[in-house]
Amino acid sequence: MHTDQAPQLGGVEAGQDGFAAGRAVGGFGETRAGGLPAADKSIAAIINEELGLRLIGRDPLDITAIWESLYNGQRADMAAKAGRAFPSIARRGLSVCAMSAIDIALWDILGKVCGQPVWRLLGGKAKDTLPIYASGGWSDAAGLEREVTSYLRSTGARAVKIRVGARDGTVDTSIERVNEARRIVGRDIDLMVDAHGTYSAAEAKRFGREAREARLRWFEEPLSGDNKGALPDVRAASFCAIAAGENDFTRFDFLPYVDAMSLDVFQPDLGVCGGITEAMRIAGLASAFQIEISPHVWSGTVMAAASAHFALACPQTTIFEVSAASNPMLEQLGRGGFEFSNGIMSISDGPGLGLVLDEDFVARCAT
Repeated sequence: MHTDQAPQLGGVEAGQDGFAAGRAVGGFGETRAGGLPAADKSIAAIINEELGLRLIGRDPLDITAIWESLYNGQRADMAAKAGRAFPSIARRGLSVCAMSAIDIALWDILGKVCGQPVWRLLGGKAKDTLPIYASGGWSDAAGLEREVTSYLRSTGARAVKIRVGARDGTVDTSIERVNEARRIVGRDIDLMVDAHGTYSAAEAKRFGREAREARLRWFEEPLSGDNKGALPDVRAASFCAIAAGENDFTRFDFLPYVDAMSLDVFQPDLGVCGGITEAMRIAGLASAFQIEISPHVWSGTVMAAASAHFALACPQTTIFEVSAASNPMLEQLGRGGFEFSNGIMSISDGPGLGLVLDEDFVARCAT
């Protein structure tokens, strides 16, 4: 079992009922549990003892129908007849995380069966490549130069994101750090900040005003997800775009952002929001209101690959997150599917997610 730093992996396999000329086809999925080891065990139990049992005998290529069935649970038949969702209390939280992993695995299977990359099955590439941004930035003001310059040097990125918020202690410290970051990167590198939802509304508004000179590309998760009602005021007070969404479940959690005109950037996490299927629905919602998409990518190889396929298929995605911190689940779990080079993310034409996992590494993590 794994935490945020080593997310939960799972496999789904198509049977021999005519798929891929009679050969069994496996697919890989991944989710994250938010840093609680017991939650990882819960997700595994949900998949193995509940959701997985509902997949037995089903055609794994019926991805949308399976998503709706898992989401509506015991009311799935009623929901299918009525044409609207009848979800249970499990429509949020770990159940949707488990669904996300299954959904990603099903798209991987579909691509392998069709001999096509997932991005093509999503409608093709809207862009051939995407610029990346290096995500990290925990050092104090004195340590930022070493940290940030190492990110830019190692990734070739022309954008970088640092953390601000409660761990700084005061808004003044956050302002000092972000101004120092701007000094370090100069005027030609995009700079973003992520508060991880730790500011109060008053603190977030003050930061948004006083960080004006840093010319931020966006201010991410200024408030707790439980305080969405205050986001429009934060957006009005800030001199940059406001981004959020990595901890939101399904398109229904993103709808209030549209209703209140509170976000400029949607950041669905494919291991949390409901997988590739639901991420595309969220992207459609964003598109109708000219909201940018930049998926949250803090994960292992499988979820990063799924995010890359989604991002390149989504017209309003303009930049892709790359963890600048060491992450064995991203660096050693597998290869293929996508790559980062000289600040650019590109993707392969291999079938499905295009990944080959290191089975020895998987075995070591499972023990």
